[in-house]
Amino acid sequence: GRRLKSTVLPCDPAAAAGLRDSLVAVASPKAQRKFMVVVNPVSGKRQGQMIWETKSKPIFDAAGIESTVVITNKAGHATEIASMLNPDEFDGVVLIGGDGILYEFINGWMPRNDWKAALDKMPIGIIPGGTGNALALSMLYAKGESWDAESMAYLIVKGGTEKCDLAAVENSKQKMYSFLSTSWALFSDIDITSEKYRCCGGFRFTARAIELLFCDGCVRPYQGTLHYLPAGATAGVANATSAAAITSQPGAAAGSAGFHAMNQHVPPISEPIGDEHRAAGWETVEAADFRFFLAAMQTHMAHDSYASPNSKLNDGVINIDFVRGKRCCTPCTMLDFLLGMEEGAHVKNSARENAVAVAFRLEVNSGIVDIDGEVVECEPMQLEVHPGVLTMMT
Repeated sequence: GRRLKSTVLPCDPAAAAGLRDSLVAVASPKAQRKFMVVVNPVSGKRQGQMIWETKSKPIFDAAGIESTVVITNKAGHATEIASMLNPDEFDGVVLIGGDGILYEFINGWMPRNDWKAALDKMPIGIIPGGTGNALALSMLYAKGESWDAESMAYLIVKGGTEKCDLAAVENSKQKMYSFLSTSWALFSDIDITSEKYRCCGGFRFTARAIELLFCDGCVRPYQGTLHYLPAGATAGVANATSAAAITSQPGAAAGSAGFHAMNQHVPPISEPIGDEHRAAGWETVEAADFRFFLAAMQTHMAHDSYASPNSKLNDGVINIDFVRGKRCCTPCTMLDFLLGMEEGAHVKNSARENAVAVAFRLEVNSGIVDIDGEVVECEPMQLEVHPGVLTMMT
C-alpha cells in the first residue's frame, strides 16, 4: 500500500515555501482546493477518526488541500449534512466510513431541488473505514491500487474523477437511491443479521454465513417473483421524461420526484407487470424456492467478496445473480457457492443464474430486502439504473 514518507532537511524558510508551492501546483489540479470531510467515527471497528487523522489528513495536507471536518454523531447525520451543504463553498466532499455513510449522503443529496447542478460542481470521495467498503474497494480494484485508506486518499488528491451509475429505487412507501446493490434471501440474511458480529470486522460475514448454513441444516427457500428488462431490450412502457427536460425545470421538478421521473423503463410501482411489458422485452422468473439473490452494480461487496466480476462503475446496467431450486439447498453446496465469491469463481457454478438488466422489479413478502446494506420494507420494489449520475473522486 501507499505510505506518506517525510524527510526533514535544513534549508532557507523562503526557499522551502517556494518549493512546497511548486510541488503543490504540480500535484494538484488547483493550487488550493477545499474539501468537506465527513467522518463516521463508529463505522466498522470504530476507527474513522484515526483513519482521518493518521492516514488521510497527512496526504491531504501534503497536497495543499484545506479540509473542513465534520464528525457524525447520530444515524442519519450525513443525510442532514447533504441536504444543507452549499456546493459553492467546496471543491468536493470526502466521506470516511463504510457504504452506509455514502448511502446516507446520497439519499440526503438527491431530494434537493439542485441535485443535478450540485453534483456537477462537487464530486464525492469515499475513503474506506467501514466493514464492507464495497464501492471504495471496487474503485481501488479497478485502479490496481492497494485496498487501504492511504491509496484512496492518494487517488483523491490527484484530482481524477469518474462517473458512477445511480439507480432510482422505489416501493409503495418511499423513493431511494442506490449505487451498490439489492440483495434478498440468503445474501441479505448474512449481510444484515451479521451486525451482532460487527466487532469482528469483515470476518462477521463469514461467521454469520457458517452459522446460518450449518445451524439451520439447510438453505432456507424464499418465494418471490423477479421481473427484469435485459440490457439492450427495447421497452416503451414507462413514464419517460428526458434528463434534460427534468433538470431544466425549476423547483421540485428537479428534486426527488424529478430524478425518478427520469425513468424510461419501469412502470408505476402500483401497476402490475403483465403481457404488454413482456411484449416490450421484460422477462419474468417466478419460484417458490429462491435461495440466493444479489443484484450488483459494483464488482466487490467486501474485501473477500468479488461478487460481480463483470460490473463496471459506469456501464448503465445491473448484474443479477440468483440461485433457486435444489441445486444449492444443502449447506455444503451453498457454502461452495459462497466460497467461490472470494475470487469470482461462483460465476462458473452450475447453480448460478444470471441476468444483465437496466431495470427490475422484485416482488416478495418474506425475508430481508437490503438496498446498499440498508433494510427496506419487505414488499415489492423496483429500480432503474441511470448511467453516470454521480461523479466520484478516484
